[in-house]
Amino acid sequence: MNGDDVSIVERLQRISENPVSLNFADREELAEIPFLPAAQIDSILSYRKRKGVFKSRRPLRKILGPELYAVLKPFFTVSRHKSKRGYLTQKNYYPLDPGKTAQKYPGGLWYNKTKLRYSVNQNTSAGFITQKDVGEESLLDFYSAFISYKSERWKLILGQFHFQFGQGLAFSNPYSTQKSAMVLNPLRRLKTRAAPSLSSAENSGLFGLYLNRHFQNNIEVHLFASGNYLDARLDTNNETVTGIRYTGYHRTISETAAKNRLFEQITVAAVSFPAGYGLNASLLLCRYRYNPSIQFTSPYVSNSDLRRRYFHFSGSRLNQMSFSYNTHGKSVDASGELSASDKGTPGFSQKLFFRWDRFQFGVSYWRLSKNFQSPRGTVFDDSNPFPSAQQGLYLAFKIKPFAFFTLKTYKFFVKDLWRGWFNSLPGLKDEWLLEGNYSFPKKQITLRIRQKSRLVSAPGEKDFLGEEIQTIYRLHYKWTPDKNFRLQSRVAYTHLNLDREHGIYIFQDFRYSFTPKLALYSRITFFQSYSFRSALYEYENDLPGSFANYALYGKGQKWYLMLRAQPAESIRLWLKLRYLKRYGKTAYRGSRIRELRFQAELIF
Repeated sequence: MNGDDVSIVERLQRISENPVSLNFADREELAEIPFLPAAQIDSILSYRKRKGVFKSRRPLRKILGPELYAVLKPFFTVSRHKSKRGYLTQKNYYPLDPGKTAQKYPGGLWYNKTKLRYSVNQNTSAGFITQKDVGEESLLDFYSAFISYKSERWKLILGQFHFQFGQGLAFSNPYSTQKSAMVLNPLRRLKTRAAPSLSSAENSGLFGLYLNRHFQNNIEVHLFASGNYLDARLDTNNETVTGIRYTGYHRTISETAAKNRLFEQITVAAVSFPAGYGLNASLLLCRYRYNPSIQFTSPYVSNSDLRRRYFHFSGSRLNQMSFSYNTHGKSVDASGELSASDKGTPGFSQKLFFRWDRFQFGVSYWRLSKNFQSPRGTVFDDSNPFPSAQQGLYLAFKIKPFAFFTLKTYKFFVKDLWRGWFNSLPGLKDEWLLEGNYSFPKKQITLRIRQKSRLVSAPGEKDFLGEEIQTIYRLHYKWTPDKNFRLQSRVAYTHLNLDREHGIYIFQDFRYSFTPKLALYSRITFFQSYSFRSALYEYENDLPGSFANYALYGKGQKWYLMLRAQPAESIRLWLKLRYLKRYGKTAYRGSRIRELRFQAELIF
């Protein structure tokens, strides 16, 4: 199990190696680029229809806006790019301080992932992936594959794929609803679509046969059937399935016993069609079947589990229906979804997005009733399966009053509709972010304030303790004097009101390209916090296709060195050494961590 492949980083890396042609790409190819909104895809195709061709990428800046253009510029070309036929990627992690982990797990302490993607021709491609986590015994602990065919009217996928419908209440897109400093991205218009996948995120992908037919008048039909072996949560005797395990780890006896114990069969039929007046609608019908049946009942789970998860799914089948719509004009997009099942109550989501040259604003609202049942759906900024009993609101805007200054902010509010047995009040939390970006030639300064708050109470007690507020301040400086050299510095500080905890980290980041085929990346970080509750998170340059978002708590230091080399036109290599050292009371959580990471890529 690993979340690397579902990260935006991997997809962008693949596209950067095989840029999308502004003059020859169809809508499907443009939709493969994360963060590229459907409205901007329409604008690219409209420009091509009016002007004939893009002579350079410069007109794209006006279509996307300066901020998004700066992010996506490397992923476009104006020529008919000569695609590489295939990629073979080998990735390994090696712990240099195994410590107690060596005694805890029977398998090798190295991580392995091998991935192959090959384009037979312009219409047909195939891929294969195998992956092993630290501590797992089998080199083929997880493996998957796909074959894909695409023409002007037809699309066929056999094997692993992911599917997006509406706002994600029935089937979600992992890139669509995550809040971040790109505050407007969760408000973009989405499209019902499927794409082949080489994800190593076990228990979350779809494996089967997908068929798409595009008719005249923009009518599309989507049909698929998938059969997925999932890890199971078991009762105390390891005999009865009480739920689904999503971690994907198979290192201990209990984890291995749960592997592939549950078979999930999904059958879906969906249609998308224009409904007039610029309105597009989609309807989805879905059937789930589980073998063996999930028994989340008192004979098999404790009363404590029953009380905590009162609306947990139980049974062998579930029928779900979902309806979504979207409409867009020159300055406004609107979209929504309503979903319900025969064993639960409805949930709905609604988005509005307004855009002008220097100001953009949007709002998203959702309400999932107490017994909303959706095995493959997710809710805003939450990838947990079977979301329910929640309502929320997300507001965001971005304004650019001057050419050198951008101000953006969001407000995020969530309320649980059911308090649970052990909570004195329903869960309630909100968060806001305010960020200003000053951009000068070769320099950029970012100031950010983020505040998170939630109601807290003592476990097992009914006395309300109060509102816990965490405030995080960040100052970031970036200097790029030329294309070969980049320097980044950051200071981040956090404060918690109830326990008066503090945390801080400072890092210095460095990148230098000796030649176009040889570059060095480095960062050193010093951090200190009272406990894990006042931890700060630091995103870090990692091997291509990998997120590295570390929780820094206690007192210590962390640094890494990474070398990127291309000894031949068809070979790329990355080698990374990471070191983390904690001191004092937090040393028991791992006083020293040293790890070597390696990735090789063969392009053919």
